[in-house]
Amino acid sequence: MNTEKPAVGCIGAGVLGAAIMRRLIDCGYKPPVWNRDPKKLSALVEAGAVQAATPAEVTRASTFVITCVSDGAALEKVVFGKDGIALGATPDKVLVDMSTCASAHTREMAARLAAERGMRWLDAPISGGAPAALEGRMAIMVGGQPETFERARPLWNALAGRATLMGPNGAGQPLAGTIATAP
Repeated sequence: MNTEKPAVGCIGAGVLGAAIMRRLIDCGYKPPVWNRDPKKLSALVEAGAVQAATPAEVTRASTFVITCVSDGAALEKVVFGKDGIALGATPDKVLVDMSTCASAHTREMAARLAAERGMRWLDAPISGGAPAALEGRMAIMVGGQPETFERARPLWNALAGRATLMGPNGAGQPLAGTIATAP
């Protein structure tokens, strides 16, 4: 049994992203990290993270790249923008997006990243908030390919109380426009 930890990088150090980064550090990872406001990384770097200059740099140093950003527009910029994840992407890498985005947009970005760079994508929005992230007991609903989901098992073991594969890309995201309202 291989007990070696995979190389994991993180992008997005808001409340949830920082908690995910801290949990990985506490589990023995030394993640390369990036945030558009580098000041938010100071405590994480002191705790053992390695600050990267760009999302592409995080990707080059990682097998798994976890993103946790505010919305689909921010995610698209981090992935496909200048010095984005796509620039460092290769077929042996996996993007694990823990942001909450529209499922259709997630499917489009996942297909584009796979077509352009061969990098796999797991959409994995989280439930439980920062306390659950810090304690490794988040609930994670995942969309992606079954073999990629299983390949990410070390991440689920570190971060989640439960990770469930819901279906293909986009299936982990909440369904946009399905909230019913009373007349």
